[in-house]
Amino acid sequence: MLALLSNDPTINQKENLVVSSPNWFSQYKPTDNRFGEVNSGTWYTTAYNNCIKDPNTDFLCPIILASDKTTLSEIGDLHMDTIFMTTSLFNLKVCAYFILSKI
Repeated sequence: MLALLSNDPTINQKENLVVSSPNWFSQYKPTDNRFGEVNSGTWYTTAYNNCIKDPNTDFLCPIILASDKTTLSEIGDLHMDTIFMTTSLFNLKVCAYFILSKI
């Protein structure tokens, strides 16, 4: 799924990505120094500092997993857990598009 998202030319464009300019592969830093995109949080900075040993060759591609439990029977003994996956490299506009297009 990650390869599918990454290879889609309609969404894999600079304006849709949460990356820093001019070096897309460097640590993300918001242009306005404010929280907003997922990668502007402290968890991202911590993960970057712990995982990236050489910024010239290493790239952090966070994956977000979410689970939703859906009950299938009235007594609640039968349920299904769905798993959703995305990456935090796409901005809020792209994520909202995918969420709204599935409703």
